[in-house]
Amino acid sequence: MEQRFEEYVSRISAVFSEEYGELSTSLDTLMVEAGDLYFGRWPDHEACQVTYHTLEHALEVALASARMMAGWNRTHYSSERLSADMFLIGVAAALFHDSGYIKDKGDSVGNGGKYTFTHVPRSAEMAHQYLESRGWPRLAVELVPLIIGVTEFHQPVHLPARLQRFPARTVTNIVATADLVAQIADVYYMERLPDLYAEFQEAYQFEGPEALAERGVQVIGSLHEMVDNTPAFFERFIIPRLEKLERADRYLSAFFGGRRNPYLETISANLYAPVIPDDHSWSKIGELLEEMRLVSPGNLERALMRQRRLKHDTVPEFTPRYEYDRLIRWINRHSGRNELGEVLLQMGEIQPADLRMAMGKQLIPDRLLANLDSSRMAALLRIGMLLGSIRSTPRAITQVMELANELLECEAGSIMLAQEPEQALVIVVATGPHGKDVRWRPIPWDKGIAGWVYSHNRAAVVNNTNFDTRFYPSLDAASGYQTESILAVPLVVEGRPVGALEVINKRRGTVAFDERDVSVLSIISRQLAGAIETIMWFLSDQELNRI
Repeated sequence: MEQRFEEYVSRISAVFSEEYGELSTSLDTLMVEAGDLYFGRWPDHEACQVTYHTLEHALEVALASARMMAGWNRTHYSSERLSADMFLIGVAAALFHDSGYIKDKGDSVGNGGKYTFTHVPRSAEMAHQYLESRGWPRLAVELVPLIIGVTEFHQPVHLPARLQRFPARTVTNIVATADLVAQIADVYYMERLPDLYAEFQEAYQFEGPEALAERGVQVIGSLHEMVDNTPAFFERFIIPRLEKLERADRYLSAFFGGRRNPYLETISANLYAPVIPDDHSWSKIGELLEEMRLVSPGNLERALMRQRRLKHDTVPEFTPRYEYDRLIRWINRHSGRNELGEVLLQMGEIQPADLRMAMGKQLIPDRLLANLDSSRMAALLRIGMLLGSIRSTPRAITQVMELANELLECEAGSIMLAQEPEQALVIVVATGPHGKDVRWRPIPWDKGIAGWVYSHNRAAVVNNTNFDTRFYPSLDAASGYQTESILAVPLVVEGRPVGALEVINKRRGTVAFDERDVSVLSIISRQLAGAIETIMWFLSDQELNRI
């Protein structure tokens, strides 16, 4: 942590230096001494023992606050710029805002999670004592504890009179926003939820669930409940709270030069774990057979070696005479004799039923299949049948998106394909009330939700486009349509993304996009990718011509 601590100190100092044209010994001293508190070097306090609200979290909030304050300055006139003194006040509040989790010296009870619902006043008092003892200006001694008080997450946002006017109001909104945004933007946020839940558990044991419930504190029943409710918590609690804080997060975009906001993009990616595997490919048959414990690693390696030797075997010649003879010859050539599954069958390592099971899992992984009920399975069957006629009826692609809209209860949808020379996604299919207005329009692939999905080869769920900075409003401006929510998945052909599928706006009265919707659209994308491979094969005609 010592090395990461130095990196954070350097980044925050760099923001200050760039904004005010000088280095600040007061800022450096503040950060070093706040670090000493968390490391256990203060005489009256233990080292920080909780594993979620750590020094790193405090530094992340301080860095996000510094960036937002700099972003504010870059979007306002000189008379409204935040002074260097107010910048220091904001960083001080951020560094101390969760210090109340740190136990007093000699306290051997728990790790500090017991202070979950009382840490804010402890933090404010700790900051007050520190700033006063170090001779900070009276303004800082007064404002920092008040700003910390606004970060109280289980209380409504309320700014006391002393914080109602600029510049105190702006800095307060920024620090309280940074506390929310920085933690959810941590790339390991979902993996760290068990640490957060452990702190809640200690508080429940220390204060008692009944007493907390009487105070209006919601008691979380399990880690599973916390994880499952995170997207809803964000939509119903975090976003309204950010609105109350006057959406100070928008100043992060200004800090990053008006480009995408990496904090909000990471939040969007965190809230909905992608259904597509991290390696962006569907599992290989050998990996599946090994995972299912139907073949040992050693036997799999031997089969792979045998497969490599069989690749050089010749296929008996077949002379075509009639219309479908070329197809018969192609089937003969690609009969699968040299495929890994067939090699394992020849070696007696697996049975035909094992191979069928593995191939089924390869086509539709269990994680996707688990989210399908009978009605969704029937709809996917219809889509598969439609795609079977795609070569003779190209309009089948449009019908596929219409079915996807019905299945996912959406107003509109589109299929976009990449054009590499133009570095853009072209809308080749557009359904919905304004589909004709956007069809064939190009979208730069570094813009929009679909561009992000294509570039990152990951699914994206956005249930509030007002919050997500990836949203590209130009299509709405051109068509007069208002996009409120989006689900998009990449279209992957032969292992690489070639475009994206997107559905827009859940119909009124339906729930927000969820993991089941991601599963369904991912399977439709898989089906469409197979059809596209077939179309490209026939368009090139190379395979048939060389037979």
